[in-house]
Amino acid sequence: MGKYVQKTYLQRFVRRHNRQIHKANTAKGGMRKRNQSVPIIKGFRLFDHVFYKGQECFIFGKRTSGYFDLRTLDGTVIHRTASWKPDPFYLSLSLRPVGALQ
Repeated sequence: MGKYVQKTYLQRFVRRHNRQIHKANTAKGGMRKRNQSVPIIKGFRLFDHVFYKGQECFIFGKRTSGYFDLRTLDGTVIHRTASWKPDPFYLSLSLRPVGALQ
């Protein structure tokens, strides 16, 4: 007889490139500005699975300054403006990818 699988996985659908590519108003000469931010900031991208101060979370928002909005998969906010820089008061790196430095 077959055996039941004892593991369950939590999945969540994440958005992709469903946004406007260029700004609506064009500059002189027909040049159009990009309306999207760069995909990778300080080595991290949107929806990366990371550790923040010992907690597993995901990057739900990124800013070009290197700050990120961190949440769990169910949407619980861990930190709205977590920096990519190491925290001097915490022993390990403050923000690091899962699987790195283990």
